[in-house]
Parts: sequence; structure tokens; C-alpha cells
Amino acid sequence: MADLATAEIQNVYRMYQAVRRLENPPSEALELLEQAQDIIKNESRVDLAFMTASEKQISLANGFWDDLYDVIAFVGANRSGKSWGAAVLCLSRWIRGRAEPGSRVWCVSQNSKSSISGAQRELWEALPQDGFSRPWNPESGFGNRGIVQYRCTNSKKGYCTLTFLNEEQDVNVFESVPCDMVWWDEASKESLFGRLLMRVLDKSGVILISTIPEEIWLQLRINESDNPRWVFRQFSTFDNERNLPEGKIKQLAQGLTPEEYRMRVLGEFVSMTGLAFPEYLNRLQPDGHNIETPAKIPKDNAGLSPRFDLFIDPGVHTAALLLAVMPDNSLVVWDEVYCVGERPDAIVGRIRDMLERWKLSMEDLGDIAMDPAGWNTTPSNELNLRDEYDKYGLRARKWILTRAYGGGEKAMIARVRVRLQERTLFINDCCTNTIREMRMWRWVMDDTQRIDIKEKLANTDNHACDALKAWVCDDPRYTTFIRAVYDMDPDFAEMQDENAWQEALV
Repeated sequence: MADLATAEIQNVYRMYQAVRRLENPPSEALELLEQAQDIIKNESRVDLAFMTASEKQISLANGFWDDLYDVIAFVGANRSGKSWGAAVLCLSRWIRGRAEPGSRVWCVSQNSKSSISGAQRELWEALPQDGFSRPWNPESGFGNRGIVQYRCTNSKKGYCTLTFLNEEQDVNVFESVPCDMVWWDEASKESLFGRLLMRVLDKSGVILISTIPEEIWLQLRINESDNPRWVFRQFSTFDNERNLPEGKIKQLAQGLTPEEYRMRVLGEFVSMTGLAFPEYLNRLQPDGHNIETPAKIPKDNAGLSPRFDLFIDPGVHTAALLLAVMPDNSLVVWDEVYCVGERPDAIVGRIRDMLERWKLSMEDLGDIAMDPAGWNTTPSNELNLRDEYDKYGLRARKWILTRAYGGGEKAMIARVRVRLQERTLFINDCCTNTIREMRMWRWVMDDTQRIDIKEKLANTDNHACDALKAWVCDDPRYTTFIRAVYDMDPDFAEMQDENAWQEALV
């Protein structure tokens, strides 16, 4: 590890121990070695940290130092060494060894109190304290403005700037200047993540995150990201056991609920903040709602096979779900076609290929339905998406308009949630995009990370979910076999006669 003095520190310690073992150690030599020990404690806390860190912490710190990552998330339990790893092994080492005059570092905490006792204190104790432009104290930290300068190692006159911010400040505070480094401790507000990404863009900087696994967006946006330069590591309290007093973990666990133990000791995610379908469990049966995809369509003990429907959400993003009503009236998302930017003829071809995998055809389907948006036209294009699909042999009806369903989209979501609670709705594990959407689709959140007062759902990650909720709200049953194809009247939402839809059958 370049610039770390761990080997030298170990040599000094060995000399100190060797002199102490002498029968009559020279007092002058012993005093000098004791002074050396004090200097090491004051000036080399970063080096000492690497000597007691876990392999998992050192692995992330090495990746940071070798410029392998743009976002590094230390996510884990209480007392797992996550903040210490981000602040000492990464950020303090960078400030000490690589910061240049004019470099800018942001340290973001949840509030001003936690900034003083957490982030500010952590850096004050990790770095040689004579490098700070002002001292830290427990009452006001580095001062009310939360800004302090630190003398760069390579320049006696040059300083980098450390700015301490918190999540309670107005979001516009985070829209100002480019940064070389950001350390976000106890991160919770997802609305800040995009803003902080833009702050490090100009300088190819790094965002260090250290927090407990309480906000599910960390799992969905970082851990499950396809970006190879974003890394996520989960830490448990046991990862830091060597640095804790004996019996501390057992003491910490006392009085915690099972959910709290999983989050605060094992470092697992247990919060589903803002999710549209918090009841959905992304695990195989019997523990979860996923089913291991069978090799062929099964039959029950009476020789009955599932009844299949096809629901399509068309557009730039297209989700076409093959949906099965089982003989016991449980529902299964059986297979999917999920694509971006493809023409209707190509999509219909992919749907036929999917059906052929299961030895099915369009004629075998009980119902084919499409989002009513597929009937929309523009002044420049009178041929709508539904007409395009029809031209290639896929004729669909409109599924019910959201505004025409009693209670609107919120009620439709509730119907799906009831099915999940009752464990009568499942997903074959081959439907990876549907599974991803079920885990990610959420209500719009405000700046306090609460569901927005307008109760709107995010208009992303919802293509398969839209098809699924429309199907569930059709109340599909095994005894029902719809093969008629019909169009809804454009003014369906205003129809008062509950039987009026029948007149629209063609």
C-alpha cells in the first residue's frame, strides 16, 4: 500500500518491546521510543487503522485508492465499522496524501448535531490535527459555518476545503460547486443522490456512502446497478468484532426485535419505504412469491392445465406478460417479453416465440388485452399502436381505464397487494424484468422521503406492473374463458350503466 507507514510502525513497536524486555533498559532509549509511540498515535491514525481493519474494509479501501470506483457504499449494521471505513481508510487517507490546493470535500450528515459528533469528529481524530485551520470542539465542531481548511501535505501554503453539510438543509445548497470528494454519512434522502452525483462529475470525483440498511433505494439504485464503477458492500457487526469489547455484540442484540436484529446487527435490508408492493417477497416459494420456472406447462391431479392470458403495455418500453390462471384460481406471471425501442412487428414476433416455447399459440389464449394508450393517435399519425399490432396478427381489447376503476390506480394497487398478502399471486423466476419492477416501483417521495401528499406513483419501472395490475383487476378466474375481442367506448369512464360496456363488443 503506497504511502502507508504500517511496516515502519510495526518496527518501532518491535523495538519498543525489545527494549522493555531488557533487564536494565537504558532510560533514554525507552523514553525516546515512548515518544515515538505518542507521535505515531497523533500523526499516523490512518496507518494504524489499516492495521486493525477487516479484509472486507481493506478491499474497498484499496479499490478506492486505485481509482476503481465512482460510488462506494459501506452499508451495514451498527458498530460494523462502515463510517470508520469510509472516513478513515478512504477519505482521510486521500486528504492526507492526494488533496491539492483548491481541492474541495463535502461531508454530508443527517443533521447538524450528527455532523459535529460524527463526521467532523471522525476527521479531526483521524488526521494530524495541526493541519486544520481551526480546532474542533464538541459544542460547535469547526464553527457555525461548518467550513474548515486543511493544509495539503505537498504544499505548506496550500489548503483544501472541507465543507460539512446536512440533509436538513435546503436542497438548493447541494446545487452549487464541483467537488473532488463527497462523504455521505448515514445517507437517507434519495433526492440528494442525483444532486451529489452531479457535484463530482466535473472533477471525476468519488462519492463515499456509509449508512445502515434502512432505505431500500440504496439496494435498488446502487447494489443492483449495472454500473461497474459503483460498488456496494454489506457489513455486519461481526465484521468489526475484533475492534469491539468482548460480549459487545450480544449486549447490542438484547432487546431488539427480529427485524431490528437483522438490520442493526446482521446489516440486512428490512425497510420497504415507499414501495407500491411492499408485500412482495423476492424469494422462491415457500418463503416468497417467486416460483422456479417449470420446464413445461404442468397439470394438476385432475389433469387440468392453466388458462393463459396475454396483457401488453406498449410503447417505447414494451412489456407483454403471459399470465396463467391456475386450476385453483391462483395467478402466476408465467413469462414475459420486455423490450425497448422495438417495432410492433418485431415485438409480435417475440411474443409468438415466447408462446411457442410453451407450445402455445394466439388461439390458445383466453384473453388478449392492451393498455388503452395503444388506441391513441396524433394529427400526424392516424395509425395507432393497436392498429400496428393488429396488422401483424395480434388483436387485443382495451383493458379497463384507470380512471374508470372504482378508486383509481390506488385501488388497483390495493387489489394486487391483497393477492400478495393472500399468497394467491406468484411470478415465475424467468420473469426477471417483472420481478425487478415489483421490487422498484414506488410512490413519488418528497424531500423528507415521505410519500408525496399528492400520492402519485413514479412513472418509471412500471410497464410490467401496469399490465399485471390491469389483469388482476379483471378478476381472472379459471372458469372464465374470454375469447371475444372488443373495443371500449372512448367515453367509457362517463358511462353510468354497468352493462353499457357490452354494447361496445364487436
